[in-house]
Amino acid sequence: MKKIVLFFAIVFLGSFVTKAQIVELVDEFNVVYGTSSNTTEELDVHWSVINSTSQALNINCKRWVIQEVAGSLNKFCWGDYCFTWGTDVANEAILMAAGTSNSTFHGYYRHQGNPGQTIVAYCFYDYDNPSNEFCYDVNYCVDGECVVGVEENILQAESFEIAPNPVSGTGALTYAFTARPEEAKISIYNSLGAIVKVIDLTTQKGAVLIDARDFETGVYFCSLEANGQVYKTSRLMISK
Repeated sequence: MKKIVLFFAIVFLGSFVTKAQIVELVDEFNVVYGTSSNTTEELDVHWSVINSTSQALNINCKRWVIQEVAGSLNKFCWGDYCFTWGTDVANEAILMAAGTSNSTFHGYYRHQGNPGQTIVAYCFYDYDNPSNEFCYDVNYCVDGECVVGVEENILQAESFEIAPNPVSGTGALTYAFTARPEEAKISIYNSLGAIVKVIDLTTQKGAVLIDARDFETGVYFCSLEANGQVYKTSRLMISK
């Protein structure tokens, strides 16, 4: 029986490796300020990108405009190219060995004298598995303060699942957010509402394993929480 449980745990771990955060950003920042009186001003964000997986990947870049000021322009550079204003997806991925970094990324914004806040998400993803991606929001703020923390307003939980359920040996809690939260956790409560376990989360999507031996037999509730808000709650059954 122990061998079966061990095999089950290995299968779960192996199946969720590709869902870990694909890249890490170095010296990233998410707010840039400008002045509308300078009509030729061009705001620039730049950081290095690290392949944080254990394998070589063809990493590509795309942008997603969440909120845009009318009359403004934005574009990005990745690899050997700086794409035209309004291009959404880079036309060439960069082959990056595990653990290596690339410093070619730039995001550019021209407000052209138009005040307001534009929010652009820059996403880095595996060209051969596009669902494996990491996105980071940048707020371009011209004249006045940005609504910093906009990510909290657009953040959603894409999925939160428990398998198997009931858990009698090893189980997995898988989760995915639409953006990377500032802080996130899974809180497990007993039937009386008391917290019995808290698991801190550090990635946009992933999986954590739980062991039935850590709990009494019965019904529990798992809450997926981020930035001080509960996004999803699921019932967990422990059976021994």
